[in-house]
Amino acid sequence: EELSTSTVLTLDYVDGVKVKEVLGREGYDPRQVARNLIEASFRQLFEGGIFHGDPHPGNILVLPGNRIALLDFGLVGRLTRPMQETLVTAIVGIALRDPETVARVLYRVGVPEGHTVIATLRDDVSRILDDYLGLHLDQIRSSALLRDLLDLAIRHRIKVPKEYALLGKASVALEGILRTLYPDLDVMEV
Repeated sequence: EELSTSTVLTLDYVDGVKVKEVLGREGYDPRQVARNLIEASFRQLFEGGIFHGDPHPGNILVLPGNRIALLDFGLVGRLTRPMQETLVTAIVGIALRDPETVARVLYRVGVPEGHTVIATLRDDVSRILDDYLGLHLDQIRSSALLRDLLDLAIRHRIKVPKEYALLGKASVALEGILRTLYPDLDVMEV
């Protein structure tokens, strides 16, 4: 605090290995690093209500013991408790392949700009879920699933709050890292 002001931010040096450099490097377990990244992400979201908005490989270091150090919190997203609960409901709806729940969450989370027929939205969600689910991480692109659901919201004239869009962008970046570290990882299991 004594070294920072409203116009000067003083940082600490973190000595670690870039996240993509742990592959094949002695003393590091890429699978454990991947699990730790997921755990850190979920703790941020559901315990603190915040998340790193730009988790690209340059912003993630791995410390001894496969611990994670996140750098550069210049872009941070915040989720209120109701937003967190909505996100959990959406994840459970997707995992259970429940198009009715996912459609209602999509409708509730956004701001409809006109009349949206929930049955039509549900049918469209069902088609999307059929295309993507039931596969392992190495077989699907959850970023594509997320993009298709957001595109669906746009088609149905539902404005999605920017926090969810930022969370989607961060999830895509994180997925790429996880896919590199541990392609067979079952995120739902973790």
